[in-house]
Amino acid sequence: MRNPKIEYLRYKITHDETVKYDVEGETRFEVKDWQIRIKDGEVFLEPEEYFRSEREALEAVEPLVRHWEISVQLGAQPRVFKLEYLDCQIIDLEPEPGGIVMYAQPGRMKIVWGQPSILITRIQYPAPPFRYATSPELEAMFARYVDACDNPRLIAPCAFFCLTFLERDFEGKKNKRRKTGEKYAIHLDVLSQMGQLTSTKGADIARKAEGWDEPYTIREQQWLFAAMKKMIERKATLDAEPENTPNMITMDDLPVLD
Repeated sequence: MRNPKIEYLRYKITHDETVKYDVEGETRFEVKDWQIRIKDGEVFLEPEEYFRSEREALEAVEPLVRHWEISVQLGAQPRVFKLEYLDCQIIDLEPEPGGIVMYAQPGRMKIVWGQPSILITRIQYPAPPFRYATSPELEAMFARYVDACDNPRLIAPCAFFCLTFLERDFEGKKNKRRKTGEKYAIHLDVLSQMGQLTSTKGADIARKAEGWDEPYTIREQQWLFAAMKKMIERKATLDAEPENTPNMITMDDLPVLD
């Protein structure tokens, strides 16, 4: 092939048995640097940029794929939306006489997910983020959220991990929690409430011994899950748009505790 160009990358939407996508026809989205088509559960990502190799295109699209997956899973639950790479189509812009030649490069498939539960039918595919990015920090926080969803007994250490992960930039500095709130536009009341719940309550699932005598209420557990999601969403937003000034996350954005 004398002048290869990636025409599209092809993915398959995979999910657990709690969800079914029943969408007729083709769905189209346009995001930064990519045109997206979805039909019959397959996603075609067409780059606006010129890529000569499959590897180069995959590296470029990875932040979009991961941000899309994470944002959908935070909005619902883990494992309701995953993109599994199938292959790509390459055209030769300078083919030998006889016309344009197209090549499909095979990818790898893997079996995913677990046990059936309540089935939810969705009549639309989830929209991708227009601005997108991923980072090791975002992946680490999201992994803890998934751990807590899989095993709610881990809610205290997982929520505390997310809180302290955001505070890392100000470690050893005065008023680090207040500075964290200013950086991520999260009200100090929210950060303090998460610190208090993960340090002084939990009974048999407490993170610290001082919480041994104080079990969580159902509302407190719901609050911790909701606060974790907000923190991860905010991290994803600011990774993608560092200059963005988002609205402050306050206690009003979270479940009522009383």
